[in-house]
Amino acid sequence: MVLLPTASTFGSHNRWREIIKTKAFLHGCYILRANRLGEYSDDEVSWKFYGDTMLVSPEGEIEMMLEDKESMLVEVIDKREVLEHRKTWGFERELKLREDLS
Repeated sequence: MVLLPTASTFGSHNRWREIIKTKAFLHGCYILRANRLGEYSDDEVSWKFYGDTMLVSPEGEIEMMLEDKESMLVEVIDKREVLEHRKTWGFERELKLREDLS
């Protein structure tokens, strides 16, 4: 599992969702994104952090999401899902073959 702490703002949640789903799929791992929630203001700008904490499976599917509320995420993950994904898609195997050809 990869823990991805973020402090994203400015309505970038859709972009980050797609990037995280793609990374989980390509690397065959769970990604737990924990994003800041709330507001911060200084003299020049006001920052609104939108939350969107989520757990993404190796298949690139969002298993659970907290969206814009402060709460706790509890989920059971299965290492067999990771191993099966890696066996089925073989991204690591293909990268190793390419390295050997270089």
